[in-house]
Amino acid sequence: MHALRYRVYTRYGYLAQNGSVHDVDEYDPFSIHFVAVFEDRVVGTIRLIRSSQEGFPVEKYFGLSNALFGRVDRFSVVEVSRLAVEAPVSLPQHAITLGLIKTAFSYCMEKGWIYWYLAADKRVFALLKKFRFAINALGEPLDYLGSPTIPAFINIRAGIWALEVEDPELAAFLMNNVRPPRFAWYEFQEVS
Repeated sequence: MHALRYRVYTRYGYLAQNGSVHDVDEYDPFSIHFVAVFEDRVVGTIRLIRSSQEGFPVEKYFGLSNALFGRVDRFSVVEVSRLAVEAPVSLPQHAITLGLIKTAFSYCMEKGWIYWYLAADKRVFALLKKFRFAINALGEPLDYLGSPTIPAFINIRAGIWALEVEDPELAAFLMNNVRPPRFAWYEFQEVS
């Protein structure tokens, strides 16, 4: 998982090569990690950073001071980060990405973590807005990991309600154990 993150993030210039061949940071011990596995190979990963004494990366790097916490309980918030996918040529990358998001989404709904912090590349932010997925900017874009990035949060409950109107098939995929024909299915696992 850490090696996959390192390969993907150095390939796209988000991290400098450092010889360790693993991407590990101070937030990993406070995170829940998920991987997508295909033919016994990790092909994707995503993490959920829980509230801790380290705070959240989006607060630290964007100069936000507890941006949400006059409005919501700090322990109902996680930060979604380190999404990395390295799909073999025969596999659609978007299907792995959606499966990881679904896994993180389901886990958060089960735990009552309904608010997601994220540092969203401007293109990703625009795409989530297009889907009306209740994404809200918390500040101006800054250069973060090599691209213009917007600090943001999503209320995933409100987001799914909006998505049910905009794209019922995708909403059903996220909310239920369904597999719409346009999505491939892979095994997703929580790792420690």
